Amino acid sequence: MEVYENVKEATKALKKGIPVMIYDSGSREGEVDLVFYAEKVDIDTIYTLRTVAGGLICYGTIDEITKALGIPYGDEILEMVGGGLEKLAKKRLSYGDRPAFTIWVNYAGVRTGIRDEDRAETVKQLHNVTRLVRAGEIEKAKRKFYEEFQAPGHVPLLAARSLEIRRGHTELSTHLALLAGLEPSVVFAEMLSRGSVMSFDDAKALSNRIGWPLVSGSEIIEVWRNAKMHRGH
Repeated sequence: MEVYENVKEATKALKKGIPVMIYDSGSREGEVDLVFYAEKVDIDTIYTLRTVAGGLICYGTIDEITKALGIPYGDEILEMVGGGLEKLAKKRLSYGDRPAFTIWVNYAGVRTGIRDEDRAETVKQLHNVTRLVRAGEIEKAKRKFYEEFQAPGHVPLLAARSLEIRRGHTELSTHLALLAGLEPSVVFAEMLSRGSVMSFDDAKALSNRIGWPLVSGSEIIEVWRNAKMHRGH
């Protein structure tokens, strides 16, 4: 089936360090994000994200990781702070989801945090933290995170919920990485045009021209559901 072939090509690309374009759905944001596997990130990755994609460059993992590290979601932090900020945290954008944002960080060893080399290093080190948590080395991961990172910084850390709860790019990209047999560790940005988002047709044309796979959220969800069903057996 074409659905499975598209997802298969996307997982192959992630493993090789090739970016994947993910379209969520017309009933949600209606946006295409450019996604790289975080282990493969380098200066060129960040440069590509900010020049070809143009949206906010984010690091994404799953909430299992942030919970292990003791990092709450951003809206939870605002609710805890109070003073009126909780009113902002209760509002939702048009598609209705709670945001996936937690906190914004820099790796403490970088220069200013915003440069391509700085953000690449921050993403690499966040990937290493995720890898430690997934390996069961929770205390080592927490020690690394709290000793080697600084906040607020220039890289937003996003935490994916399950695909049953939320179907944003954070969830779609991290679950695609899991389908590839990789860590749930990605860096991504929205693909923009002047004044708006890059259309699906323009993304498709770019995919055909450059060879970056384009996959839809519905395709990822379908393959994930089937894989989950087989694991249950």
